[in-house]
Amino acid sequence: MTTGFTSAMILFDMDVDVPRRQNQPKFYGFMPDDNGLRGRCLILMTLISALHNVSRSAGCALLVAGDGRLVAVFVRGELTLYIVYKVLKGDFFCFFRLDGALAIVMSFIQRVLVKIIADYTGCIHYRHPYVGELAK
Repeated sequence: MTTGFTSAMILFDMDVDVPRRQNQPKFYGFMPDDNGLRGRCLILMTLISALHNVSRSAGCALLVAGDGRLVAVFVRGELTLYIVYKVLKGDFFCFFRLDGALAIVMSFIQRVLVKIIADYTGCIHYRHPYVGELAK
């Protein structure tokens, strides 16, 4: 619940920030302007993130209970599919202004970290469809 609440509060604080709403209206601004609805939305986002974290944790615990190596295989396979998807989509390189091998290494590190953070914290911003558009 703590991770879910933290994730929801980060999203809440960023979403109700007026300059962010003006700068990126497609990304920010989905929180209602009514305080009662905002509270309900915050509770629902907390529950969504908390349930996401519980399901990930329970899934990893079940894999460890069966065979400890299965967790590593699962995480590695999931990351591999994610990286391959990003490369095929043409969205692998991040917004860093780098060239050559350094751009590949930094983009790889950034993509892996974002994937792990999004998967194991339930941070809703990283699951938003406009995330790739913000860097452009």
